[in-house]
Amino acid sequence: MVLVIFFIFQPYKKFAVDLSTMLTGEDKVFYHMSQKFDYAKTLLVSTKGFSKEDLKTFLKLKKELSSHSQISITNQLNNQKFQDYKEQYKMYFNDLKYKNNTQIDVSKKLKNIRYEMTTSSMFYNLNKKDPFGLIQSSNKPSHLNTKDGQLVIKDFGYLAVFSIEVNPTEKDRILIYDDINDILKKYENVKAFSSIFYFVENSLKIQNDVKLIILMSMVLLGILYLVVLRNLYLFLNVVASLATSVIVGQLIITSLYSHVSIIALAFSTSITSVSIDYMFHHYLHNYYNKKLGFNKEVFYGYLTTVTAFSLIAMIDYPLIRQISIFSVVSLSVAYIHFAFIYPHLKIKHKEPYSKENFKSPFTIKGYKIIIFTIIVILIAIFNSKFDFDIKNLDYQNEKLIKLEKFFKDNLNQSDNLTILVSGNNIDSLIANSKLIKQKDSDSTVPTASLLSQSEFIQKHHTIEQFNFKQLRQNLKEESLKIGFKEGYFEESYTTEYLYPQYPTYTLEMIKELGFDVIYDGNKYITFAMISVDKIDEILAFDFVINAQTKVLFINSLKKIYGEFAIFGALTFLLIIATLAIVTKKRFLQAFTYILFPMSLILIYSFFVPLNIMHVFMMFIVLAIGIDYGIYMNENNLSHNTTLAIIYSLVSTFAGFGVLIISDINALDSIAITAIIGISGILFLLIFQKRIKVNTKS
Repeated sequence: MVLVIFFIFQPYKKFAVDLSTMLTGEDKVFYHMSQKFDYAKTLLVSTKGFSKEDLKTFLKLKKELSSHSQISITNQLNNQKFQDYKEQYKMYFNDLKYKNNTQIDVSKKLKNIRYEMTTSSMFYNLNKKDPFGLIQSSNKPSHLNTKDGQLVIKDFGYLAVFSIEVNPTEKDRILIYDDINDILKKYENVKAFSSIFYFVENSLKIQNDVKLIILMSMVLLGILYLVVLRNLYLFLNVVASLATSVIVGQLIITSLYSHVSIIALAFSTSITSVSIDYMFHHYLHNYYNKKLGFNKEVFYGYLTTVTAFSLIAMIDYPLIRQISIFSVVSLSVAYIHFAFIYPHLKIKHKEPYSKENFKSPFTIKGYKIIIFTIIVILIAIFNSKFDFDIKNLDYQNEKLIKLEKFFKDNLNQSDNLTILVSGNNIDSLIANSKLIKQKDSDSTVPTASLLSQSEFIQKHHTIEQFNFKQLRQNLKEESLKIGFKEGYFEESYTTEYLYPQYPTYTLEMIKELGFDVIYDGNKYITFAMISVDKIDEILAFDFVINAQTKVLFINSLKKIYGEFAIFGALTFLLIIATLAIVTKKRFLQAFTYILFPMSLILIYSFFVPLNIMHVFMMFIVLAIGIDYGIYMNENNLSHNTTLAIIYSLVSTFAGFGVLIISDINALDSIAITAIIGISGILFLLIFQKRIKVNTKS
């Protein structure tokens, strides 16, 4: 039944590798917004060498890439509308060489012009709009190097900057990625980088990792269960139950979220290794062959684990919430199967391999373990390290990281940070861009090169004070005296040239001029690249947002600190309360199954910074640990209980341990935390001395 529903709704299509599934609230909005700008879709291509043959190769590659319908050369200098715009407002973009017209010797300048015209061996090009060259260009030289009319990377080769027009869907990104690589592989000694490469390569790597993990988990757990159970009928039903729990979990989670992190999918197989625990304790205690009633210990274990996941699911963090909700559903479906359906399947019981209880060569008293854990926890308060950069949870693509560094270093962008700049209207957006440029003269703020309203008014006033009317009259009179034809300077310093109307900016006009501006329904937003040492000053502006992916992830994580502390504490208190109620006089012994694994994980934090997935998995280990604390509550611990716990631990160890083969840091973090925690529980099972409790009233 669930397979039919699975193929109808195809939940696997909603699993995504996009890092935005790890973001929350406005940080997620800012992340998606930042991906819409051209800088996020830039393609940098450089060929090695500066010889004539190298230039020919470069031009050929440049032409072939440009011929692609979705790839175009990025160069605002080639935007004719922007050039026309700058020419129209030339008087307003530049300064005047003189303060007023009285400083100009009109007669002398006209004589110089006449001399140049009559003696020049080549055609003399006179700018009739500004024959005296009164406009003083204020353009700063570009930091980019050029050779043979092309951009170059010093000590390497020619450089081309392209813009990729592509929809932000996985399919479209993969198609353009394949097209680009089909072109690039025809050439040697080529370096190319685009942030789209990260998405495609990391996506494929993560998907392949998850597929391998799921396959290995299924094979490993399948072999384990078949060997342990020695009952083909039970094994087939267990496989069907676990598959059902995973599929129902996927259906529920994908119905709640439009996009689900693929990490949750990888986690789905591992969580079945926890739910198998319920089957082992029923089967090995012969609940499926005899009418023994309701197994309260298993129910308490299930209830506390699910409640712990439910509390953690209240944390407003998409990835953790998705994993937690999935786990609640999956564990619940599995528990219903193993506790209520299996007793009716007529499953024959087989005795375990050995009926003798294992005895450890030495034992450790519980109070010593508690003292050890308290000392570790106190030390951890001052020595634990934490990694709050969630991007580090992603696959670390070393090849692309090196390529990105190569281009950033050579384009002087290594110390630049990306910010988003907003304005209530386009005029205020331009004005805000100008303020940033004033604060950081080395910044790249594209919209700061547009004319602002305040600049226009100020320059208009300066032009009026200059008295061009008098200059024009002097020019007309003196030109006739020197011998120029009447009307020769009629186009010079005209009213139209001096006093154009202030531009009425619209979003369409801005885009036609070649600027990257987005309207989100409330504000106009663009991007800028600023110097690291100016970041604090510029972020003080209320119209600036730090768009660095790393910062957005850190901000998103900081917002859930409080929630994590609250719900983590509630989870911990729930576990303690449940243990106290169920285990009673054996509470301290059971409590070690929570404290000791946690202390081992904290010791690990002395050497490796803990990320959010380490912390999340630590709570899961605590939730799992309470199960074993409850199961160990028997006064005379039976061999079947010990076996059930060992089988469960081995299953959980295998289920989560297989994640360690992944190159995805998030899954690796889950694996290492689970391995440390489960090893701690197994250590207690073998070496902790059990307390003898007198049960007589």
